[in-house]
Amino acid sequence: MVNANADALGIIFPNSYDDQVPDLVNERLMASIPFASRYRMVDFILSSMVNCGIGNVSIIVRKNYHSLMDHLGSGREWDLARKKGGLNIVPPYSEKKIQVYSGRVEALANVLDFLKWQKEKYVVMADTNIACNFDFKEMLNQHIESGADVTAAYTKQPIPEGVRSSYEKTNYLHYTFSMAAQIATPIISGQLLQHVGYNTLFPYAAIMVSISFITMSLTRHGDSRPEKKGKLESFDIED
Repeated sequence: MVNANADALGIIFPNSYDDQVPDLVNERLMASIPFASRYRMVDFILSSMVNCGIGNVSIIVRKNYHSLMDHLGSGREWDLARKKGGLNIVPPYSEKKIQVYSGRVEALANVLDFLKWQKEKYVVMADTNIACNFDFKEMLNQHIESGADVTAAYTKQPIPEGVRSSYEKTNYLHYTFSMAAQIATPIISGQLLQHVGYNTLFPYAAIMVSISFITMSLTRHGDSRPEKKGKLESFDIED
């Protein structure tokens, strides 16, 4: 069982879903969007990690992170103001190797040296786009008992009608490959970095980008659009 002090390092990606809410992140990031006029989106994931015994949390920011730093401060509200471990905010260019990243793999590559020096055996990675209290302790226990290399948490939801038609037209291939890539990419890139070296990142990224352009060119947009009305039908008024 995972006790009060979990043998796990927490990593939070606060910018992952900024493109989903562009009007709300002009001057902030997803993690610092207010919730119920009292909380911020980052509070839920950060509190869930701390409540499950994760006392070493790194937040890898990309842009518009000033409001997030003001909100988190030293991490005292979460008992993370510590000399060892605690809350660690990693901005771009804070060190020579840390650049502005475009995805989670690049973000992890930026802090790879930092991760190698951490004493925790497991790593818990999360975004800040959900508002709930998540039991990471149960997930860690399940991961340890299963002996798996990677454990992912997800929820089943019905596919929206507008997107469902796109699924049928593309035979589910694009979305299947997209989800498979999100799971496989961190594993493959990690193995390449560990067993081959950094020189594999550029050719690997170039190959993946080429494949993504091919799949995007073969995919139709899934948004549902109203059918175009005739000249007379356009004057109809719904009750």
